[in-house]
Amino acid sequence: MSSMNPYPRSRFVALAAVLAVGAGGVPALAAAHSHRPLRTLVGRIEAIPSWAKGVPAALEPVTAPVQISLALKGRNQAELRRFVAAVSDPTSPSYRHFLTSAQYDRRFAPTAAAADAARAWLRRSGFVIDSTTADRGLITAHAPAQVVGHLFDTTFGLFRVAGSLLRAPLSAPTMPAALRPVVATVIGLAQNPAVSDASPAPAFLNARPCSRYYGQKVATKQPAY
Repeated sequence: MSSMNPYPRSRFVALAAVLAVGAGGVPALAAAHSHRPLRTLVGRIEAIPSWAKGVPAALEPVTAPVQISLALKGRNQAELRRFVAAVSDPTSPSYRHFLTSAQYDRRFAPTAAAADAARAWLRRSGFVIDSTTADRGLITAHAPAQVVGHLFDTTFGLFRVAGSLLRAPLSAPTMPAALRPVVATVIGLAQNPAVSDASPAPAFLNARPCSRYYGQKVATKQPAY
């Protein structure tokens, strides 16, 4: 089973805002068969990675375990965006007045009812729940590839990348209608290539200029995956 590294917790709410999207409600998460396109999986990472092109080296066995994570939508997102801007702005009275994890959870994290409903839906769909983060923002579960593929209306292939076989969807995944009200994004349908820990080349230089505070300068280009 492929491993998933849950996003690390931080006392700084500015980092927590990365996965906090939309305003969460608690729907009746009954089994549903209608779908709509899931355009992105995490931030700007595309649903089908750039390395998953052409004919796969093999098909993922239907019984192979696939682990995914559901990132749930948080609450009070307009307020959170205003807070992130203020706490990161040196001219604001709120500059560096960070929230603790408990304060963030009380104001912005998904509700316990939303997390319970999402877990119940996953179990009914054939998943085994592996973990839920303390703020209920990330639920990790696994199921056989055939179950996962049926749920997200896709199949999986194995592509050779840097000497390893990595799983990726063979067609764009779609989000089950029952999950749309509470789920911001799905993580893990495609495996990520291992990040190299090799030292950079001697001529490597960090980009300049850098931000003096969070959000001062924002990158406009994303790396190719």
